[in-house]
Amino acid sequence: MARFSGPVRWAIGVYLVGLHVVVALPHLEPALADVPPVPAIKPERLIPKHFWWQDPQVPGGATVYLGDSITAGLVAPGVNFGISGATSADVLNVIEKLPSVKRAGVVYLAVGVNDVHDGLPGTAERFMAIAAAIPAGTSVVWSAVLPSSHPRISAEAVQRINEAAQAACNSRPRCRFVAAPEWRADYLLEDGVHLSAAGYAAWLEALP
Repeated sequence: MARFSGPVRWAIGVYLVGLHVVVALPHLEPALADVPPVPAIKPERLIPKHFWWQDPQVPGGATVYLGDSITAGLVAPGVNFGISGATSADVLNVIEKLPSVKRAGVVYLAVGVNDVHDGLPGTAERFMAIAAAIPAGTSVVWSAVLPSSHPRISAEAVQRINEAAQAACNSRPRCRFVAAPEWRADYLLEDGVHLSAAGYAAWLEALP
């Protein structure tokens, strides 16, 4: 290739390398087929930093609220550990990681709507794990998943998940399951999931 200029020699070299790769590729395919696929990993929802700052300040016997964004929006006496987007797996993670939950006097639970929305399997088993993770001497108030008008959250799915929640509540001592109050359309915001001020007032009135 001495008679070719530098750019031409470079182009010919690239072509020859590519040609070798094409020739060798069929021989590599069986070996590549033996390599297991990398599984998709769903990252664990992080516990918000301020929960860690609050945790050591929570006195024994406190009232603690656990749940998703509906819980996070609740204004009530006690410590609110609601996490936007939380599923039953995330609530279980909070119970296991934050010591203040184990020393609480009363734990309010409101979780499951995101399990329904995301179509997650295994929620009933996680509910049982949540019930077992809270100390037997702690009083638990377990709220039903509230009605929704969101197209991905059917009334049938809400009923099924509430049956699972009630079964988990019944599996432990000192647990009271609270059904949704008589429902009105104006209890929901436009997204069909989150509560209006009237919705929160009705929910709070139903909770002991």
